[in-house]
Amino acid sequence: MGKTGMGKAGMGKAGILSESSPGAAPKRKKLNSCSLLAAWKSGCAGAFGPIVFPSRMWGMAAQGQKPLGLASTRNEPLSLASTWNEPLGLASTWTEPLGLASTWNEPLGLASTWTEPLGLASTRNEPLGLASTWNEPLSLASTWTEPLGLASTWNEPLGLASTWTEPLGLASTWNEPLGLASTWTEPLSLASTRNEPLGLASTRNEPLGLASTWNEPLGLASTWNEPLGLASTRNEPLGLASTRNEPLGLASTWNEPLGLASTRNEPLGLASTWNEPLSLASTWTEPLGLASTWNEPLSLEFLPNIPSIPAPPPAQGSHCLCPVPPSLVPSPSPAGSSEGGG
Repeated sequence: MGKTGMGKAGMGKAGILSESSPGAAPKRKKLNSCSLLAAWKSGCAGAFGPIVFPSRMWGMAAQGQKPLGLASTRNEPLSLASTWNEPLGLASTWTEPLGLASTWNEPLGLASTWTEPLGLASTRNEPLGLASTWNEPLSLASTWTEPLGLASTWNEPLGLASTWTEPLGLASTWNEPLGLASTWTEPLSLASTRNEPLGLASTRNEPLGLASTWNEPLGLASTWNEPLGLASTRNEPLGLASTRNEPLGLASTWNEPLGLASTRNEPLGLASTWNEPLSLASTWTEPLGLASTWNEPLSLEFLPNIPSIPAPPPAQGSHCLCPVPPSLVPSPSPAGSSEGGG
């Protein structure tokens, strides 16, 4: 490379922009491999330590990545995944504004710490605390005074069955095997009997209570024309794929506005474009993509027509291996250029 802007001065351990040597005339600043994300994250070494990124931009993950490819870096504004050591990569750091997961030691990473403003997996007394206090087997059961407690009191086998007086109890009374089937008088019970307005479950004989009848307004396992139908047309094996034009269809076809299994460029697209095996990997410009863009172990093969772009080599001792688009990779300066760094 010679004495170019990509030398030691340009690839410092935590620097965002390369600077000239002290005492020399100011040189033109160049972008290094961390500047794309560092401008947003205020440097590659955040308040909680260095941010470790994958070393390859496309393809599957290298060894040591997240178990289920759902973990983010840290400091993501709404990242539903965690930092690095969660068993299912669903727990967040601890300062996430809407962090749906916990700090670090929950068995399934679904119970939060205690100070999350909207932590859907909170401790106790959370306004929307979807999770329990601290000792639930699957961290999905709430205490007993939650206004929207999606889980039960304390002794349900999977912590998903409510007591019987919960206003939005997503589960049943007390003896359901998986706590997903309700009684019949729940106002919005997501696992209802037959005519519930949000009935996530079916009429009466569904094996796992996830398939609806056919006319539920928000039926998460609908037949074919549901406005929010999280399930598919008919005859789907697990009823998770939608038809094609659902407004919030979690497994849509191509043009969903919030399609959680969207095509490309969806604002909240939780899933990828079309060729992912499990539709859990996002594209790469998703602002809230719950799945990652590249290099997650189950982040599910990217589009086959995207060329492989190798990341630039890291600086000595640098922990930041940020992939950079080709347009931002600095070109080598000619020998003797004014950017040589002296």
